[in-house]
Amino acid sequence: MDPLGADQAGYYRKALDALLEVNPKCLRELKSTDCEAMIQELMGLKRTLCPADDQIIRLCALTPQQTGRVERPHRGVEGAN
Repeated sequence: MDPLGADQAGYYRKALDALLEVNPKCLRELKSTDCEAMIQELMGLKRTLCPADDQIIRLCALTPQQTGRVERPHRGVEGAN
């Protein structure tokens, strides 16, 4: 849930729509289309498995070379929540 009250559902819908444009069958590969619920589940798993890890994922994207890029700053670092 966005603490600033942003329209996360609308944002996720845009992201899912973009995935569908590239691969119309991609939703079959997802556990759910409830992005917020999936994020909460992953956060709970992380808290259980790595309780001392204070990193958060700030950015997750594909590069022009089609490789993954993830920025994981520690909490308290400028720009991190």
